[in-house]
Amino acid sequence: MDAGSLRAQQDRPDPHGWNTLENFRDIHEKRLAEHPFVDHSTPDTLRLDEYELSGDTYFVLWGEVYCHHNVIVEVTKYYESRVLTGRVQIRGFSYRYNAHVRGGHNVLRYDNGHDDAPDEFHRHAFDLVTGDETEKRVIARYELPVFADILTEVQELVEGGAPT
Repeated sequence: MDAGSLRAQQDRPDPHGWNTLENFRDIHEKRLAEHPFVDHSTPDTLRLDEYELSGDTYFVLWGEVYCHHNVIVEVTKYYESRVLTGRVQIRGFSYRYNAHVRGGHNVLRYDNGHDDAPDEFHRHAFDLVTGDETEKRVIARYELPVFADILTEVQELVEGGAPT
């Protein structure tokens, strides 16, 4: 990798960097409510829970989002937290977004935290007909899409091959 491309990566803002808890909730709820792939007739089961471990406060966003074409996106995302100028801020450190056809196979998964490489991020793509994994690609943290972009990617995949 040349110095120019390394500098370009370092100059990119981390879409998963520190954010106030309030701003995170507002953005998350707005994007979820407005996304055209989400089946708003079936309420999602997402929860943002707070817990303490060894004196530190963490958050976990977990649950399912029901989408058109019988697709379900399972979310499990862990956040560390800090208080800065009196406001709670969170930053994700563990991610798993798994899109699958209801009662069927996977469509797309993004994750990190595998035992053999905990800080390595992956994109897993699957054949829409067979469910066989067709790609496993290592990506940089800044390349991990935000949740709304993952919903759009899944939408494009399934509407191109529309599972039932």
